[in-house]
Amino acid sequence: MRLTLGIFSIVLSVFVIFQSIIAGVGNLWMGGNEVSGMIGIMIAVVMLVSGILTVAARNSRGTHLTAVVFWVIAGVLGFLFSSDFKDLNVWGALCIVFALLSYIYIVRKLPKEKNEEESA
Repeated sequence: MRLTLGIFSIVLSVFVIFQSIIAGVGNLWMGGNEVSGMIGIMIAVVMLVSGILTVAARNSRGTHLTAVVFWVIAGVLGFLFSSDFKDLNVWGALCIVFALLSYIYIVRKLPKEKNEEESA
């Protein structure tokens, strides 16, 4: 599941970045004051970073948790700034789902690190 989430996040980030660039250029052309295109690019970059972290991390709980935090940040950004560009709601919800699935993977599949076992 870890590899699937990472690859899916990387592929979707490419789609989101192209869509956001087109939305930003369209907004500039129409003379609007919306920042949804730029926020979409930020979400795409965060999704790309999370996907790379998820694919690259083998059994590191810290790296997986970092990816979860980045996905949550992208989800919150998507929900907060989806005034004109409603697709940000979809990308934000998808990032939250990725974060939840990755967190479930961390809790169920990854072994606890030695420092955590000694303190418990």
